[in-house]
Amino acid sequence: MAAEDTERAARLLEMRWPEENRSYESGRNLFFATGCAACHLAQEYGSTLGPDLSPGNQKGINSNRILQKLVNPDSIVEEQFKAREVRLSDGRTIAGLPVYTANQVTIRPRDVRQAPVTVPVAEIASVRTPDISAMPPGLGNGLNEEELADLVAFVQSGGDRARMAAPAGGGFGGGG
Repeated sequence: MAAEDTERAARLLEMRWPEENRSYESGRNLFFATGCAACHLAQEYGSTLGPDLSPGNQKGINSNRILQKLVNPDSIVEEQFKAREVRLSDGRTIAGLPVYTANQVTIRPRDVRQAPVTVPVAEIASVRTPDISAMPPGLGNGLNEEELADLVAFVQSGGDRARMAAPAGGGFGGGG
């Protein structure tokens, strides 16, 4: 993580923003625009590759942790969501999340703008698990504070408009 990103992350985590009166539409749109939906499910929105963020599936999730994962996903990495470095027999190395089916593996790269790579399992030369998240770094870097607050509120609501409208209290920072 670059020094400027580290400073911004620290500043953002110390800020206190109101969690109520956030824009559901903005949060949902940002959920797709930042690439969150490529891996995460929030209600009926998104994919099941990463953790399901729908209500009832959010153990230990709070606004502070969501923000921390957006600005520095490698700070907290659960074993099942660590990226894998898959080296193929042709010499290519792809970092991402491998999904095995029958005799094939589809590797979802950390960069959500890159297409998944599907190869026969027999072409895998080795798999290494570095201590980094499969979640790409810097997803929140292009967002201003208002956009981040909307996105975090949407994720914290699990995509449930009614939960997002309810006052949550606490704001970001201080363990949120």
